[in-house]
Amino acid sequence: MNGDTPEEVFEDILSNLPGTKFNRGITPEFYGALSEFVVGVEDRRFNGINPGINSDDRDKFLTAWKVFMLGDESGINLKDSAKSNLSLFIENSDEIPQIAGLPVDEAIERTGDYLADTYTERDRSVQENKYLTRKNAVFQDSLGLKDNNVLRVPKLGEPDEVDEVEASVRLIGSDAEKAEIIYPLVPGKNGLEWGQINSITEEEAQKRVESDSIDELVDRTLEPVEESMEQIAETLEQKTGLKRANMDPRDYIETVYHSELDSASLEEDIVPDAVVAAGKESKNASDINRKASKKISDQTGIVTPQGTDPIDFMDAVAESEGDLRNFNLNAAAREALLGVERGTDEWGLRVYRRGDSEAFSVTTIIDPFPNDYDEWDREKRLEFPFHREIDTGGGLFHWKNIYDGTDGKYDSDIITDYAGTRGTLAHEEVFENYVDDPEKVKGNTEKYWKDLEELQASKNNLGPLKDIIDWKGDDEFEVLEYDENPSGFVSNGRELAEREINWIEEKFEDLEEDLGLSKDRVIAAEKEFVHTAQHPVDGDETVSYGGTVDMIYEDEDGKNVLLDLKTGSIKPNYVIQLAAYKEAVENSSSFEIDNIDRVVVPSIDPETMMYSDREPVIYSDRPHESPKYNNEKFLDASDIDLESSEYRENRWRPENWDEEAFYIFARAAEEMEKAPT
Repeated sequence: MNGDTPEEVFEDILSNLPGTKFNRGITPEFYGALSEFVVGVEDRRFNGINPGINSDDRDKFLTAWKVFMLGDESGINLKDSAKSNLSLFIENSDEIPQIAGLPVDEAIERTGDYLADTYTERDRSVQENKYLTRKNAVFQDSLGLKDNNVLRVPKLGEPDEVDEVEASVRLIGSDAEKAEIIYPLVPGKNGLEWGQINSITEEEAQKRVESDSIDELVDRTLEPVEESMEQIAETLEQKTGLKRANMDPRDYIETVYHSELDSASLEEDIVPDAVVAAGKESKNASDINRKASKKISDQTGIVTPQGTDPIDFMDAVAESEGDLRNFNLNAAAREALLGVERGTDEWGLRVYRRGDSEAFSVTTIIDPFPNDYDEWDREKRLEFPFHREIDTGGGLFHWKNIYDGTDGKYDSDIITDYAGTRGTLAHEEVFENYVDDPEKVKGNTEKYWKDLEELQASKNNLGPLKDIIDWKGDDEFEVLEYDENPSGFVSNGRELAEREINWIEEKFEDLEEDLGLSKDRVIAAEKEFVHTAQHPVDGDETVSYGGTVDMIYEDEDGKNVLLDLKTGSIKPNYVIQLAAYKEAVENSSSFEIDNIDRVVVPSIDPETMMYSDREPVIYSDRPHESPKYNNEKFLDASDIDLESSEYRENRWRPENWDEEAFYIFARAAEEMEKAPT
């Protein structure tokens, strides 16, 4: 490769990027004609029409589109000047060309309908740093449009440096003047949202490319692409049951995409029988393999992509056993590249998603109250999918109703926001000390700090800080700074939270020896999951849920420990939460271990400990096994309020706490699934 020109290297890189190998045949000509029609012909000839709602306009639009793309094959004789270059190619072709696996006329018909449906939504005057609608992003990315000399590069996931290198390479290898990296999925208020655009000019692209050698550039650009293809292929192999053998990941992905695996028929001797049959038709080894591969494809319905090694394809079929299953390619890509995603549903309830699986979070199932529930009207409350199997929400609701900021009472909403944000940041600060990449345990950190800064004292009034002081009930907080008080130590929620988070971090470090914890023993930290478990009573039913496990580590005795840090007061329903986590860790493919020997819950609560010099407490399901720490207590749930009459206090013993707690959790999960949505 050292003797190649930069242009040749760019061309080689482009040929290996996602999607380019799938789009064979006349795909480049098709996209070129499509771009010419939309950017030029459509603008000039169809101003003032609306094919989306007017049938006459739609017919006019589709007729012109079909003629332009197919030429004389459309049944209308035209001058060459009224045709696309694609149509001229089609007219001179001996057979019907294929576009991404579809006959050209079918592809053109489908695309024409899509163009008509989205006609009024297309606006090619999108300014830099603006947000695209989802439909526009999908349209411009999927169909490969280049508007106003802008190359659009769609990416899945969060922005990183590799994306910019790849976009720079593709920009230099094209005739565009600017590249726009479009991130359909970016972190947002409710999980992942559509729309971010990062732009790169030709000058910026040249500088980025010139800073690297050609070999380094190729490695940096292609390696993540190859890794992504491998991850997607591995996910599809697990989900579909179709083995990959030695198939190229792109060929395998294309096979899954085009095949109806649910109806595929895999007989035991299908491969050797096909080879024997092909051997009767030809004596040439490569011809036998090609014909055998085609026979297998015709018989099973499993598609072989053009250019796939027939031996690799036959090996994949031979290694596949049992029933095959269809699995959505987009879901596989999301699962492989994004892992577990967090978001909220239309009610504001926390949900976790992995691929095409979605489930409520553990904490939502235990206590399904959205933060703004008390602000809803009566009709919305009646429609809400609430359950009272674990009656921990009632107390919270009662507290929120009483402490509403009136009649001299503090505002519980301010307290909820402060404590929740402080707890999230405390987890980040604590657990980043136990991972190699701190970013993996962080979320919208800057936003969290900014939210706390907005809890600001004015010159003559503590404002929302007064609510926090009243909630804490400690005289020490009377020295909070406002006006000209020289003895004060904080003036806003951020400064207060920083002081308390530093204390939490110090106290957690003090517990390391008692917990048997060190960085080199950590197995996972802030690990998200989506899990489907068998119902503990009815084995034919399942229970689905998601969550984030704080930490799993191996202590000095070789025991696997599940740790969950609490920075507020301990509630009985935490036992239910930990039982659900333990079930997921021991039985989910998201985790690399299959047993938890001990559960610990360090309680490091500033409100009850920091200002009274009380020491943290370690709650555990095995306190008698760790006598080192004198503040260790049994992880008890005897105070929990349940609707079920089956509950008995003496069930909470170290021998069976997890089984009993998970049974209660499963009941609550059932109620969530039964509730109207």
